[in-house]
Amino acid sequence: MKQLFTILFILCVCAANAQTRRSMSAKPGEPSIFDKMVDNAQWLCVYDDIAWQMGNLAGSLSNTEAEKIGREWFVYKDVDSLWHAAFGRFKEGKYNLAQHYVQDEDGNIDVVCASPDSAMLVSFSKSINAAYDHAGKQLGKSYIRFNKFLRRNADSTISVWLLPAIQPGDLAVYGAEFFYQFDAHGNELVKSNEYYKGSCKGFKIGKMRDVHLDYIDLPDVTFGSIFFAWRHRNQFSAIYINTSKGSTSLTFNQQKGYYWVNGPVKLPPPTF
Repeated sequence: MKQLFTILFILCVCAANAQTRRSMSAKPGEPSIFDKMVDNAQWLCVYDDIAWQMGNLAGSLSNTEAEKIGREWFVYKDVDSLWHAAFGRFKEGKYNLAQHYVQDEDGNIDVVCASPDSAMLVSFSKSINAAYDHAGKQLGKSYIRFNKFLRRNADSTISVWLLPAIQPGDLAVYGAEFFYQFDAHGNELVKSNEYYKGSCKGFKIGKMRDVHLDYIDLPDVTFGSIFFAWRHRNQFSAIYINTSKGSTSLTFNQQKGYYWVNGPVKLPPPTF
């Protein structure tokens, strides 16, 4: 069970805060690319919270039930606008459900006897497995543990993000991020965005300090860097994302809350 739930996500409270956002190219009248990345990062934090809570409940299942759960478990918001979680395993074209949870409007989580839509279970499972397969081709042999996030889009396509989890030893890492968008059935890859340069870097959580993410090889911030900053904003005093064009930082004060600032590249202090 411990190995199964290494993909669970740390609790991340995503309250809206005043922000100064970096302007990246977008069509007139539409949110900037940066705005979209921030919004998606905040949504993933909500997913994060739900997966953590429901994963804790699934962690109390008997060994017999736990053996029925594979990497194809996921959480989702259903047509009832409530968060659900499906724990099971996809095998031979069929999803074998071990447990189904739902969180009500008061935040209480209960077991649901009715099985989720079978077509949804299959399409999400195919998307999960395909995403891991695609990312694996880039990663090769890697010991980095990843979290997965899924979302059904308005056009019925399925988005999957694979982002580094907290590693053993409370290490927050960055430098590997994978996004895939599949058709409604999880059969065809529609869009992808991958970033990996052969290794990851990281910082140990537990000491409040400024940290610097090195993306000097890129002209702009990546979604993974924005997510890292938002997810770990409570663990570090300031987070700087350094690119070839400048530095984007997430910082906090009592008046503004969390907000984004742009400026020249801010290099970390020298070490002796």
